[in-house]
Amino acid sequence: MRVLLVVNPAARGVDRATAAATTDRWSAQHELTRLSSHRRNFDEQLRTAIPGTEAVAVLGGDGMLNRVANVLADLRSDATLVPLPGGTTNVVARTIGLPRRLDAANEAALTALAAGATARRGWGRLNGHGFLANAGVGFDAGVVRRVEANPARKARLGHLWFAAAAAREAWTGPRQVRLHAQLPIPDPAIAEPSLPAPGIPDPGTSPRNPDDDAFWVLAMASHPYSYAGSRALELLRADRVWGDGLWMVQVQRASITTVARLAVRLLSSNRGIADADGVGCHKLTGEITYRSALPVAAQTDGESLEPACSFTFRWQPDALRLIEPEPRTGTGTHTGTGTTRR
Repeated sequence: MRVLLVVNPAARGVDRATAAATTDRWSAQHELTRLSSHRRNFDEQLRTAIPGTEAVAVLGGDGMLNRVANVLADLRSDATLVPLPGGTTNVVARTIGLPRRLDAANEAALTALAAGATARRGWGRLNGHGFLANAGVGFDAGVVRRVEANPARKARLGHLWFAAAAAREAWTGPRQVRLHAQLPIPDPAIAEPSLPAPGIPDPGTSPRNPDDDAFWVLAMASHPYSYAGSRALELLRADRVWGDGLWMVQVQRASITTVARLAVRLLSSNRGIADADGVGCHKLTGEITYRSALPVAAQTDGESLEPACSFTFRWQPDALRLIEPEPRTGTGTHTGTGTTRR
């Protein structure tokens, strides 16, 4: 099989030894081409290398995986995307069931690829930028900007640096963010009536109440896990179906008390944050736009976007082909996308 291995040398879990070991392991089984993200004109070289490739393995973090996935989607490629854990958190790789250790992940991915365990799956788009895991407007995007402002501390401290950035954003971040939906939910039948969707107007009307506006909107395209070290934190209850739309979570109140309360809820239970007081949730299978009077930060899979006043989320079904390793019991990971395996 013709495989393209994309290596991000700047990722926290990637050094010369791990890159060389991964290259040797994959080249022993497949016809391999290796591409470093530090090369000049990387994006152009990536677009040139993908046609004719049957699989693209990405050794890096979620940001680099997102970058490669956007190119695959833009080219409408049927190549299988293989996320290898080389970053700080590796949300996508861990969510689909790959081990945290790179050597074990390599073996699991190679086994799945040999068995044809792949499936086309949907993903989300925020202002045209695709995302496999999640995208956010407001609080979490502010955290990402703080984290990425000091790559050296991110590489050295890992999750501790994320926690420090979150605490600082909650304490000093903007309080004037007011995001309100301008378009109705495309299919009201799929919204859960017991879960209010703050800021979503009735067709042809303005938002019902300014207090329903959100200061943070989070969209999740895959099973909505976050991670604290090795522990998986479920943002939604595990019984909610995923893979057929975006789960949209909107947090109404901007305060350090709100953020602290949601953090404690995540760490102390598996109830998720979507049912908490002041938090609304609905599933989106079409498109919705949020607007703000002032520019707000945004992120897709941990990559910062330029601040803007308008944000359009859209669900795009069957956008990419992704590897589907066999599920591992007792790990807190979920696999499956609701699509058909090849």
